Amino acid sequence: TDGSVLWANEISGAQSFAFSADGQTAAAGGWGKNAGLFKLADGAIATSVKMDAVIGGVALTPGNDLIVAVWGGTHPLFAVNQVTEKDKDGKDVSATKVVPFLISNFGFQNVIWSPKLGALVAAEQGGKLWLVGADGKAAGMLDEEAGTTTYRMLEQNGDVLVGRMNRVVQRLAVK
Repeated sequence: TDGSVLWANEISGAQSFAFSADGQTAAAGGWGKNAGLFKLADGAIATSVKMDAVIGGVALTPGNDLIVAVWGGTHPLFAVNQVTEKDKDGKDVSATKVVPFLISNFGFQNVIWSPKLGALVAAEQGGKLWLVGADGKAAGMLDEEAGTTTYRMLEQNGDVLVGRMNRVVQRLAVK
């Protein structure tokens, strides 16, 4: 209540955030070209990845899978997965893998999880808005009449506000 800093972590230039359904974990990404998962209680990073461009958006699925949208080029949406692998001695070791999640003709600018839709809303550079299941399969396209690349998105009770780079705010409603 006094405005003091509770903790800080190494996710630099964070401009996109997502919270887990249980309120224990969050994700962030941004201008520092890195994204990660961290505990809200103490800021301790559980997973962190470095990407080759700015992070436009992060989302957490109900299973706490981290989905990352990376600006520029033809980057797909990426999933950041913790996997167990064998080291050279045959021992199990935990590793972080960044794998393509959804591939399209253009890169993705932003991504959010919509609890009401039970899906991700992914904004492709140039204007298309995708509805994507937690399994990475495209479930459909949302209305893209408002135009250009999505810079920001916010979901509230199934309504999605989309801030476009051509200075248009668009509201998409679930019926």
